[in-house]
Amino acid sequence: MTTVKQEGTKKVLLATYAIIGLLVFSAAQTAIVGYLNDKHFGAIDLAWSDLSSRHQTKLRLISDIRADIGYGGIIHDFKNLVIRGDRELYDNLIDNFKQIKANVHSYREFVDTQSESEALDDLAKILERYEQLTTTVLDYKSEGMSVENVDNLVKVNDRPALIALNALEEAVTDGFDGALDRVQDEVSSGQTTAAFGFVL
Repeated sequence: MTTVKQEGTKKVLLATYAIIGLLVFSAAQTAIVGYLNDKHFGAIDLAWSDLSSRHQTKLRLISDIRADIGYGGIIHDFKNLVIRGDRELYDNLIDNFKQIKANVHSYREFVDTQSESEALDDLAKILERYEQLTTTVLDYKSEGMSVENVDNLVKVNDRPALIALNALEEAVTDGFDGALDRVQDEVSSGQTTAAFGFVL
């Protein structure tokens, strides 16, 4: 036979166990939700770092290569070399080739796709052709060959270089979009986890 006092003690004890159980459950839930959110925020940080540094570097390298190739770069200087045969232009071209090759080499460290590799290979072929012809132009000019004759003998199709640069820019844009999608997915997952934690 239980007394009223014993019955009250049992109720207090059961209530105490229920409260302790709820506290343990709440602490476990908080720890799990905190861990999952930390994991999502870590993934967001990683994706954002990729988005901001890797793609920025690629865009800078493409911009530098485009500037070194285009007007005021090797195409422009090469045409002036054909016209004038100036040793200083030759030296500028050699310096530009070195700079472009260094930028192409640097970009290769960040290649993510086959299209980027192929575009860099195409660029390297055009650069090699220009570099070979640079010495040839100087030789022809020293022989007294006319501008028209030299020009006819050393034509280079620039179109593949422009296509390659556009392909690189497209690859960077696609990579940027993919990284942005990963950031958005992780933010969404983090929001879902946080909402789940609040519901519980």
